[in-house]
Amino acid sequence: MIRCLVALAAGLTGPLVADPVRIMIEPGLTRSIEGESTLERERYFAISDNGASFERRVGSDDRYKVLTEDLNIRFGRFLGPVKFIASQRMREDPERPGYVDLAHLEKILSSGRQPVSERMKRDFGSNLDVAAHDSHNAFPPFMGTWTTDWIREHSDAKKGGHQPDLLPGNPDAAAEATAVTLEHAFNELHRPRYYEPVNEPHWSYLLEPEKIAEWHLKTHQAVKRRTPEVLVGGPCNSVGYFYSKGYQSFRGIKNFIDATKAQLDFHSFHVYDYHRWNGKAFEGAILSGLPLEGALDLVTNHTLLAHGTTKPLVISEHGGYASIDKTEDGTPLVEAIAAEHFPGKGFDWQMKARSIHDFLHVNSIIANTLVFMEHPHTVKKAVPFILLDTTAWDPHYYAALYTRRNFDRSSNEWAASKLDHFYRLFSEVEGRRVATSCSDPDIQLRAFVNANELHIIAHNLSEKPEQLALQIPQSSSLRLKRYGRNPDLTPFLLETEPSTLAGLQLGASETIVLKAGFAEALKEENRIRETAHYGDAVTVPVEKAATIGILVPDPTGIDSATLRVGFNRPFNAGREITIRLNGHPLDDTVEDSADVYSHETHGYSSTRLIELDPATIEARNELEISFPDGLKGTIGSVVIRTCVRD
Repeated sequence: MIRCLVALAAGLTGPLVADPVRIMIEPGLTRSIEGESTLERERYFAISDNGASFERRVGSDDRYKVLTEDLNIRFGRFLGPVKFIASQRMREDPERPGYVDLAHLEKILSSGRQPVSERMKRDFGSNLDVAAHDSHNAFPPFMGTWTTDWIREHSDAKKGGHQPDLLPGNPDAAAEATAVTLEHAFNELHRPRYYEPVNEPHWSYLLEPEKIAEWHLKTHQAVKRRTPEVLVGGPCNSVGYFYSKGYQSFRGIKNFIDATKAQLDFHSFHVYDYHRWNGKAFEGAILSGLPLEGALDLVTNHTLLAHGTTKPLVISEHGGYASIDKTEDGTPLVEAIAAEHFPGKGFDWQMKARSIHDFLHVNSIIANTLVFMEHPHTVKKAVPFILLDTTAWDPHYYAALYTRRNFDRSSNEWAASKLDHFYRLFSEVEGRRVATSCSDPDIQLRAFVNANELHIIAHNLSEKPEQLALQIPQSSSLRLKRYGRNPDLTPFLLETEPSTLAGLQLGASETIVLKAGFAEALKEENRIRETAHYGDAVTVPVEKAATIGILVPDPTGIDSATLRVGFNRPFNAGREITIRLNGHPLDDTVEDSADVYSHETHGYSSTRLIELDPATIEARNELEISFPDGLKGTIGSVVIRTCVRD
């Protein structure tokens, strides 16, 4: 068996410390997480685009090739299929007041269906695997409306603002109109794989979930009768920081899951970091990385405990952006920051200034994606919020992959933003997941084998640089991609072909993707089956101590295991946790990025990932958790993942 040993030590200069962090990569050992072992690129490397008329909208064959070959993109998100395709074509059925004339709608939608492109079908398969969610207020007035007491009392519409977020008053009519839209407005290539009835519903609907749950369930039933291949889920929560204030923010999605009795095809929420400029650096509410690990565990853990089942998760938007995007005088924030580092003006300077924000967005997307890769058994789609082009509605929008020169709608000249770094960085990564281990919680490590290529990904969640002593079997070629941030806060993407890996460094918030080529294929020599065992309680308050049970039905033959503890503590509390498993004390390594995960409103939240001695695991396990500083806290979820070799 080929084994790769990696040692990491703090500091970019000088000898390695006596006790370096050790990483092991085993290219011959396939890692199967709940039966999932192959990296499916369409899950993670999409643009926020539905793919319809894509060939026309990219503008040229050259740009089509850049996107499909150089960036190796997939498709991911469609906003508003009912609102923007069907709603203006809906008329009331005179025989059924409050309902759509379905025969008329079917005829109109079928006649306007996008033709199938043979090139797109060749390049992307029989379906584009898109997650669609509808806009607010997508249905015609004759269906009526319903809203919550909170929205009625606080609606911006009463102050002359935008129309409030309203649910259809006739959910049966809305459900059948949606089903007809999904059946007749799309061919097999473009039809969404996943459908959420509304994008980011107002939070008050999830505190009074009966109406929104009824609408989702009826939509699910109606769609299944016409296009059973389309999966229907929700609630498309706008945020994923469920840990906030002792997991109070989990209440909304929990209410929705319980009100629907977990009968939808999937559950969904969005994942964003909210960066804030403090005058010297960016900080803010950070979910990407370790906190997200616990958020994903929590949703699945609750669904299993409350409803006896697990459901897939769909993340139809994720990324990170600056919470305040303009200064007091109206100057874009990134331009004000850029002026301090590299004064200038004009379009090219503005695009360089925007790249300060591009780094924040891409860095969050990278950390999120590497978490999603660790949950292939639940996360079936995760779409980076990077749109192809936003010229039609906002030429200056921050999340555009391409921008017309001078932000001029009439220009035929395009400029690529630095958001393309995400796709270029991962453009070649694919294959079977192979076993890795790393005791440094700040290093996200993933590895994949594709024939004679070994792809190693390492991302630093912290601002503490690391030196890597990476040893792998003699390869025929090495290619190293490095993504990070310059001193002026702009991003860089470098690609080299090093002759040696000696002295390899991983900078603050930096990512490396190493491709090692070998003369012969790296064969699978063994397979390890990873199984998740969830705790018997979630969102458990801890005063002095709390005990949570975890069943592991067959504790014999376990090769390795990891304990996962998601938790939240007050902002001023300590970072340490005291954990005992079946009476055995466990090591608690506080991540270097702990301060990044602490926020004055949400508190400090993270997920401890602790390697276990298989000999300490029993059929029924008791996990005792306390906090050495004596202050309160809350445990979100606990999971033991066990690994058994075939």
